Amino acid sequence: MKPVIQAENLGRVFDNGTVRVEALKDVNFTIGTGELVAITGSSGSGKSTLLGILGCLDRPTSGKYILDGVAVAGMQNRELAALRNRKIGFVFQSFQLLQRTSALDNVELPMLYNPSIPEGSRKKLAMEALDRMGLSDRALHKPSELSGGQQQRVAIARALVSNPKLILADEPTGNLDSESTASVMEILSGLNKSGTTVVIVTHEPDVAARCRRVISLRDGHIITDQIQEPKNFADAIRVT
Repeated sequence: MKPVIQAENLGRVFDNGTVRVEALKDVNFTIGTGELVAITGSSGSGKSTLLGILGCLDRPTSGKYILDGVAVAGMQNRELAALRNRKIGFVFQSFQLLQRTSALDNVELPMLYNPSIPEGSRKKLAMEALDRMGLSDRALHKPSELSGGQQQRVAIARALVSNPKLILADEPTGNLDSESTASVMEILSGLNKSGTTVVIVTHEPDVAARCRRVISLRDGHIITDQIQEPKNFADAIRVT
C-alpha cells in the first residue's frame, strides 16, 4: 500500500517569548492509499495542530512530513499552496462556503487555482460533483438557502471536484444533527470505498467507530493507533 501521509518524529512548538507550548511531540505514523482514518483526542490533545501540518497549512518545528511522496520541508508558500490544491480536498466543521455565491460557484472555486483543469470544463465538473452529492437541483442556491447537511454536502463536492489523493475533514459532523451526520459519514465512506484516502479529525466516538483505523492523541503524543471493524453508523450510535 503506497503511503499518502508519512509523519516522522513530528514536533510543533508554539513560543511567543513568554509561553512555550509543545503541541506535538515525536509523532510518527503512516497512512496508506485508500485508508479511512479517524484522528481523535480531547481539546488540547494536538489533533487540530496535526491537521494543520497534514494539510500543509502549518509547518512542523521538527521532524519530517511527506505528502504523497513529496517532502514538504523547505517548500515555499506558493509551492505549498499548489501542492494543497493538487493533492488535498478540505472539509470543515463550519463549511467555509462563500455566502454570496451559489453552490455551483463554491464547488468550482478550487479549480480556478488548478491550471491542469481547462476553464471550459469547470462548470461541468462542478455540476457532476454536486450531482454525486444529490444536490444538482440546488446548484444555483446560496448557502443561506440550504440546510446544514446540504451545505456540508456542497463542501464535500468542493473537496472532491479536483480529484484529490487525500480528503482531510475537520470535525465534518460537528454542526449537524444525527440524520445529517449519518448522511455525511455515508458519503465520506463511499468516497473512501472508491479509492480516496480520507482522514477525519473528530471528538465524536460514533464517527470514529465508522472508520477502520483510529489514531488517538493526548498531550501531543499518539497514545493508540488501532485497526478496528467499522460499524454501520446506526450501530455506532447505539453502541455509544
